[in-house]
Amino acid sequence: MRALFFSVFLCIISYNVLSAQIATGLPGCVEVVTQEGVTCGGGTSFFGVNGSNQFQVQNVDGINCCFGPGGDFEAYFQFDELDISCYSDVTISMDYIGQLTDGQTYEDDSPGSPVFGCQGNTIDNSHDQIVFAYILDGVEIQSLYVHGTTEADFTGNWSIGPFNGNTLSIKVYISNKAGHEIFLFENLEVNGDVNPLSAGPDDNVCNATTYTLQGSGCGEWSGGSGSFSDINDPTATYTFAAGEVGSTVNLTFTSQAITVNCGGSSTSETVALTISSVTADPVTINGCSNELSNYDLTAENVNVNPTETVTWYMGQPSAGGSLISPATNADLTGGNIWALVTDGNGCTAEVMITVNDTGGPEGMLSGQHQLCPGECGDIEVLVTG
Repeated sequence: MRALFFSVFLCIISYNVLSAQIATGLPGCVEVVTQEGVTCGGGTSFFGVNGSNQFQVQNVDGINCCFGPGGDFEAYFQFDELDISCYSDVTISMDYIGQLTDGQTYEDDSPGSPVFGCQGNTIDNSHDQIVFAYILDGVEIQSLYVHGTTEADFTGNWSIGPFNGNTLSIKVYISNKAGHEIFLFENLEVNGDVNPLSAGPDDNVCNATTYTLQGSGCGEWSGGSGSFSDINDPTATYTFAAGEVGSTVNLTFTSQAITVNCGGSSTSETVALTISSVTADPVTINGCSNELSNYDLTAENVNVNPTETVTWYMGQPSAGGSLISPATNADLTGGNIWALVTDGNGCTAEVMITVNDTGGPEGMLSGQHQLCPGECGDIEVLVTG
């Protein structure tokens, strides 16, 4: 029996992903911008940021009070909207703390689901709850329902994600119905992976007035003397200034600060565009038939373009014309030809060259006529007298 051995080569490709803190709060750079809540009974009440940079909720029943004791459970506070379009796999984290001031307990009258709106019974003045929500691209999603009777039940960390989108806001619904009941919120963090940034590859631009950039990611274009159709579009159209033709233009694509709302550093990449303007001047070739049947086209190169490479074609090059080779003894008796000019960057221009066959003397001659070298002519002489 012959044993067979196989070897397997595994290739593991890894990519460097830059994870970044988008925003922080309580304390931090993203603030609570909206809050609504009232107390509907006696006792100490507090609704806002306290001296320890915690958002404190104490004896807040809802936005509106109900007909009986208590409120409608819809009190909330909401953080400023964040732009997360330049990030992926975004996550949210925030700590919450339950605090009872006199050793009593919280009330849990709805363990199965949160309560919203006046219920018309004793729950309106007793049930305590927290509902964490986030608003992604304008759509509100309720994430975590916190309820119970002890401080431990109302102490923990809310974490959600990853998700992707353009805009994000964080909203927390809270209701605690007595002065001895406190909720504290702190240490908000929003994190995500920074989307890769690229200005695109360097490129040669041939005989063009505009160029479509090939960047990717989130950033802003700058540089050059021309203009951008949209400085924030990675694939914006750049229009060259007249003075940029024949030169290399460096354009820079700079990312938004890694922590958009909290400052921080940014990264940038540069693309170099070399703008060529190739010219091909038309010339006219005149000659007798015997000259045109064996013509050295290389002598005309300097007349078409004195600095770049010139090649010759029978028929238009871009339309499938055939290369004339060798060009040192070309047969031009077939009529007009084409010249193709190519510069060092591979840019080209083409032009039609007029070929005139001047031929030999025909018909009645008088006086003198010079024949082309190697050409013969018949002369008839009529003598009268």
